[in-house]
Amino acid sequence: MTEKKYVLYANHGSKSKIDFPSFEHFEVITEILKESKIMIVSQLLGTVIQVQKLDSVTNLAKEIFLLVYKPIKPFAITQSYEETVEFLKRL
Repeated sequence: MTEKKYVLYANHGSKSKIDFPSFEHFEVITEILKESKIMIVSQLLGTVIQVQKLDSVTNLAKEIFLLVYKPIKPFAITQSYEETVEFLKRL
């Protein structure tokens, strides 16, 4: 039996503003990802987060996250459906 492969896709579809994540949020996310390393290596193809606006605040959050966690699989933050589809095609 072949293991299924997955893509983690998050889309900020709401018009509400999202608060800038605290460092504690980054730590919790990083810990969960580290605990899930075996599944990430064997089943995850990549992660894409589609935001409403790819601005300086979003880029800062991305850079802080990448300082505390080095993705094992391809990772992208996009701001449109078309960019998301292009990322997925490259996986």
